[in-house]
Amino acid sequence: MKLKIFGVSMQVKRRKHLRTKEEAMGIYYPGQNLIHIDADLKGEEYDQCVLHEAVHALLDRLHISPAIDEDVEEIIADSVATMITENWKLSKKR
Repeated sequence: MKLKIFGVSMQVKRRKHLRTKEEAMGIYYPGQNLIHIDADLKGEEYDQCVLHEAVHALLDRLHISPAIDEDVEEIIADSVATMITENWKLSKKR
């Protein structure tokens, strides 16, 4: 799956055992235009995770990430992803 974030194409790939190895459900890799999502996530949990990582990518693209605390960035990513999944049914193939 690919996402476009302010003109940059981000590759979203599922990765087995991500939660076990990285202790995360998803990871955004700045500079690589890559997001890994744990392969076991399904449905709304998958959608929420992709959106969460996409917000990290957006904040990076806007050069906001270096200017804010990591905990604040996590709150923003969680909040935006939750707001979207609570209000819009996502239609992309999972």
